[in-house]
Amino acid sequence: GGKGGGKDASFGDLETSLMDRNQSGLGADQWACAMELRWCIGYTGHSAGTMLWTRDSRNILYACSTNLISLNPDTNQQRFFFGHTATITVMALSPDDLLLATCQEGKNPIIRLWEVASGECVAMLAAHGSDLVCVDFDRVGGQLIAVGKDDKGA
Repeated sequence: GGKGGGKDASFGDLETSLMDRNQSGLGADQWACAMELRWCIGYTGHSAGTMLWTRDSRNILYACSTNLISLNPDTNQQRFFFGHTATITVMALSPDDLLLATCQEGKNPIIRLWEVASGECVAMLAAHGSDLVCVDFDRVGGQLIAVGKDDKGA
């Protein structure tokens, strides 16, 4: 197992440590779905980089507060990726469009790695104290870089 009792996972060359529900700090009632979201109107545009096209132009991925939306412009259908507990501030697509990294604002921000095709969160990462301002994949998608502040604000 990974640090804190998580499960280790490998997605291509990118090694990750998965957090389980107990580590997330969310209660069981927050994981249960009370309603189904059918359509989301809105976009969190206060930070650059929260709207991306897939390379084949079949999907637009964008943030609306804590929700991540995948819009197919040809069919006008939306898919939703749920899990963030604070506003999504930065996003990055892997070069092959298989993985999406998103990060939420606040102290101890969580980076989530999503499988784009399924919308499944495949990993949760935490390494910065606050203010994550950039996340990106290397050219082959095997490494992820994130830029933010440490616990001392530097």
